[in-house]
Amino acid sequence: MLSIEREFITLIYAIYAIDCIHWLKPGEEAFTRRILGGWHRQENKDGSFTLLGHMPVVRNPLDLRPGWIVCSDRGTKGCGLRAGAAHLFLERSLPERHFMTAFSALSALNLLVSLPATLALGLIASRWKFLSILILVTHATLCFELYSQAKRWRQMDRQGFWRNFGAIVLNPISAIRSNDVLCNSLFEVDLKETERIDS
Repeated sequence: MLSIEREFITLIYAIYAIDCIHWLKPGEEAFTRRILGGWHRQENKDGSFTLLGHMPVVRNPLDLRPGWIVCSDRGTKGCGLRAGAAHLFLERSLPERHFMTAFSALSALNLLVSLPATLALGLIASRWKFLSILILVTHATLCFELYSQAKRWRQMDRQGFWRNFGAIVLNPISAIRSNDVLCNSLFEVDLKETERIDS
């Protein structure tokens, strides 16, 4: 294996590792999935470990299901979600989330297993066309599925949707975690709709 191939493999895993780390601002709380079921609540409060005021939260890199919800402190009411209600939110807002999870898993298999293995074995010269087509088709399908499931998000926050969608389209490795982006964005849409109804 050449040093350039080794560096490329390292870069692939470094980019994916960075996408698994989220940063909570002061006063924010996050709900993340536990590996054996249920949800875990984390909060950036006084005494938390922070870097420049932001608390790092690491998502399980093997769990590709939608499972990242962030909300800000909204006075005495909090964010309006408890760990037990997170599953109900997913059932209501992402009823077809299993398709996105399957495409994310397939994309992860292509980019985090097949591509590094092909590079490590020195087979990239003979297999690059097949692997490129496979990665491109999987990525395009994942992006299409994200676009189709984000209808409410597009209607409420068009600019925010296109900013995030563009970043996902341009970075297939980041697209593996697009379930988290969709989950959190739909939660924010729900909060905005609730606030609009209450006012």
